[in-house]
Amino acid sequence: MTQASLHLATDVELLLDATPSLHLRPATARGARHVELHRNGGGVESFPWLRVLDESDYPEPLGARVQTTNGLARLLRRSQLPILRHLRRV
Repeated sequence: MTQASLHLATDVELLLDATPSLHLRPATARGARHVELHRNGGGVESFPWLRVLDESDYPEPLGARVQTTNGLARLLRRSQLPILRHLRRV
């Protein structure tokens, strides 16, 4: 993910199917939501060049699909359903 995202042009967006075991989530630093990858061993990898878009910022009909998919994955936390993450290269 590091090498691929570093080669993206500014404002290019990614939509990832992140398995829950990746623990890929947004982090807040100085008001900007950047990406962090939390590993099972306690390590954290930070991606300050990637921003997480809020689910409410998705264009339709993508927004409805993302909210439904993520809602179901959160409801069934023990499943391996993907969590969709929408990222933007800054």
